[in-house]
Amino acid sequence: MSKRNTVGLALIGLGLLGLTACGDKDKTAHEGAAPAPAEAPRTAAPATPRLKAGLWRVTNAGDGAPQGVSRMCLDDAVQARMSVFGAQAAGACQPTETSANPGGGWRYRTVCDQSALGGGTSVAEGVMTGDLATAYASRTTVTTTGAQVAHMNGVVTITGEGAYEGPCPADMKPGDMVIPGGMKFNMVEMAAAAAKMTPKPAG
Repeated sequence: MSKRNTVGLALIGLGLLGLTACGDKDKTAHEGAAPAPAEAPRTAAPATPRLKAGLWRVTNAGDGAPQGVSRMCLDDAVQARMSVFGAQAAGACQPTETSANPGGGWRYRTVCDQSALGGGTSVAEGVMTGDLATAYASRTTVTTTGAQVAHMNGVVTITGEGAYEGPCPADMKPGDMVIPGGMKFNMVEMAAAAAKMTPKPAG
């Protein structure tokens, strides 16, 4: 697997988990504010989108991801922790910006500045739909510029379809992900390690 593909897949993983956790931050801010005037009910995406805890099968397609099926084990704690590490992982990533998608679901955008590590700047934008309890679908475009290695620059588009498979198996702990080819890693541990490696701003 190329480094470019690995970065693209990592950004998508962080983006989706950042999306599922970001609602907690918004909700906390609203809870601390004065009550808003009552208004008529409206149809909107849930305030705190979160994937159901358990094993998810994710099928990726596109020029920026390993083709085939990945599996990831999630729980609420992992999704909450990724919201903390996600802002620092993969090279000083900004918090994931989210908004309701007019056609249903959520739009998300994450910017990661990896220039200090020679990776340039990557912008991941996409749309996620689904009930998040049984299935979801996503389409993400990752644009990388300024990387020292020329072939890492460019635009890749990755689509993903997730299906809930039930409880995680005994050999997978929350945060574990197995990608096509059998490589297994823990997303939380990877994000924490990346955060430690991210150069601190001067001053």
